Amino acid sequence: MAITDKTHDQERMTMMTSVNDKFEQIKIEAGRLLAAGRPTTAAVLQIFQHLTLEDADRLARGEELDVKAVSRISAETDLKPRVVSVVAARTIRLDLSDSTHDYQSVLACYREAGSPALDVEEFLGRVHPGDVCFLLHGPPPCMWESRAGELCDFFIEHDEDNFDRIVAGHLVAKGMAFGTSVEALRAALEQRWPNWQAFWAMF
Repeated sequence: MAITDKTHDQERMTMMTSVNDKFEQIKIEAGRLLAAGRPTTAAVLQIFQHLTLEDADRLARGEELDVKAVSRISAETDLKPRVVSVVAARTIRLDLSDSTHDYQSVLACYREAGSPALDVEEFLGRVHPGDVCFLLHGPPPCMWESRAGELCDFFIEHDEDNFDRIVAGHLVAKGMAFGTSVEALRAALEQRWPNWQAFWAMF
């Protein structure tokens, strides 16, 4: 039993180290993006600046922020407590996870299909002209419908088997697959996605 407990503790410490490293990197990037995007801002960027390592560890374990943490961050950012709780649970928790395996899997599917970039782009241009398709935290793709100012999951109906995974793999190949919301926000700013300010407001 002692050996089992020790192994569990070692695995927990390894996970915490990995989460802590990722958290620190995201926090730094979020701070830079806050400065670059002013006066436009996003709640997730503000919250990252006020999270502690303990907060990040709780979220990475699938737990919610405790009441004291929510109250503290709300007071420091002027965001409503519910906004802090929801963004932390729905977005930051996933930001601290790892979507690498999912992205590698769909990229392999795309390459096995012959990397049909033209077919995918033609399909996307036909069903969602002018909109931005990307991956965030893994498949399915997201679609930023800029004219309507709406962000939604994009569920693909197509005659070809695995076409949804082929589309996802294409997005990985063209650099439109993001592991964190901060990466997606940076892409929207730097690439000047249509109505990017409204996109930021979604986060």
